[in-house]
Amino acid sequence: MLITPEYRALNERLHNDNPFYGGKPDNRRIRAAISLIDGIKAKTILDYGCGKGTVHEMCEEFLSAAYWQPKWTDYDPCVPQFSSRPEPAEAVLCMDVLEHIEPECLDDVFKDIRHLARVQVLFTGCCIPAKKTLSDGRNAHLIQQPSGWWLKRITDHFAVLQFVSSDDGAFFQMIGRSMP
Repeated sequence: MLITPEYRALNERLHNDNPFYGGKPDNRRIRAAISLIDGIKAKTILDYGCGKGTVHEMCEEFLSAAYWQPKWTDYDPCVPQFSSRPEPAEAVLCMDVLEHIEPECLDDVFKDIRHLARVQVLFTGCCIPAKKTLSDGRNAHLIQQPSGWWLKRITDHFAVLQFVSSDDGAFFQMIGRSMP
């Protein structure tokens, strides 16, 4: 199971009520996404857990200038216009999503991403509490674990090509590829 119906409803509500939830990531995340896409000359890109779809918008200048003209797909099961199941893609971006996954669904989400990622995947995440809360009172970051914990969980499913965490331990970034 990728998400429970109850949690999907809570996230849909937060997306509707808060214009900043699932909004614009910072520039370092966008640079990391563009670097991955450019590095493998990805013809297909999937933003897994795209929120409001702003990563695509923020990468548009790069994408429109790319000589290979990649196809972009946004997917987020909690946003109706992006909730259709995606096709596999060469590059999968999963930015600031993992910490929002229900802990009991995390392995299934990793398996789903592994199935969808044909060449490489970019994960970014936060290890500390979010500033946002769900309508049931829980912090929007259901999983608040240090970067080493995330590294172990990710390496159960992906071959790590690069892993970095911020000096303060609040943020991590990982580039990897699917394992057979």
